[in-house]
Amino acid sequence: MDFEQLVKAAEEGDMNAGTTLGIMYLSGDEIPQDFEMALMYILPAAESGNEEAMFYLGGMYLNGLGVEVNLSKAIEYFTIAAKAGYDSAQLLLGLAYLEGEGVDKDLELAEKWLSEAAERGNEDAAYELENLKSLK
Repeated sequence: MDFEQLVKAAEEGDMNAGTTLGIMYLSGDEIPQDFEMALMYILPAAESGNEEAMFYLGGMYLNGLGVEVNLSKAIEYFTIAAKAGYDSAQLLLGLAYLEGEGVDKDLELAEKWLSEAAERGNEDAAYELENLKSLK
């Protein structure tokens, strides 16, 4: 789909198209970077249950992109996306538990989420999981 088709699909309620547009605005890929426009498309997609949108919304809250930094909201969205099987969210949630960032440090939960992401083929998670296991 080209940009105009994505906009039309998003306006008609296609949350995948909305997520794609939000990511494009967030990254500045093919269009000028605009965090407000990113939020305009990503928020409704996340609220509709789109796990990719939840992951990106969590990242926006984590980094203060178009919203104020809010670690608890970031963790909330990462957790929902992780439970839905989104491996990048599982990786970030595992790292959050590993480092105690936005959550209490919990090596068991870190291992759980890193393992789930690694099982889905996430190489970064597999690397972090090996490092975690070497600490034990």
